[in-house]
Amino acid sequence: MAAPAVSVPLPTNSRRVMAGSFDPFNGSETRQQSTPLRTAMIRASAMRTVQVGLIGSGFVSAIHAAALKTVPGAVVAAVASPSQARLARFAAEHSIPGRFTDYRRLLELDEIEVVVIGAPNDLHAEITVAAAEAGKHVICEKPLCLNLAEADS
Repeated sequence: MAAPAVSVPLPTNSRRVMAGSFDPFNGSETRQQSTPLRTAMIRASAMRTVQVGLIGSGFVSAIHAAALKTVPGAVVAAVASPSQARLARFAAEHSIPGRFTDYRRLLELDEIEVVVIGAPNDLHAEITVAAAEAGKHVICEKPLCLNLAEADS
C-alpha cells in the first residue's frame, strides 16, 4: 500500500518560481512549482550581462537609457551621436563610458550585442541595415523606414 500524500505548506517568505501554462481554448490554467534546480538555473541565466549601445542622444535615447537601467543584466556601454557636445553631455548624464561621433565605430565593438536606434527617422533604415550586417540585435524606434524601397533594403 502506498503512503498517503503529504501536503507541506511553503513558508510565506519563500520565493519559488512558478511555471505554468494557459489553454486559451478552454480557459484552463496549470501551475507547477519549480524545483530548486530550476530556480537556480533561471537566476543564473538572468545574471548574464548584455552590453547595449545607443545610437542617438536625444529625448528618445534618454528614455531608453533610463529604462535599460531597470533591466537586470543590461548595461549601456556606448553611445553614438554626431554632435560632440550633445554626446559628451548625454554620456555624462547617463554614465555611459563608450562615446562615438560615428555610429559605425560603435557597431565595430564586439562586446556590444544590442543596439537601440533613436536617431532621426530618415536614418533608421540605414543604421538598422548596418547594425544587422554587423551582427547586432536591433531595437529601432518607429518608423523602421520611410518607404517601400527602404523596407526592401
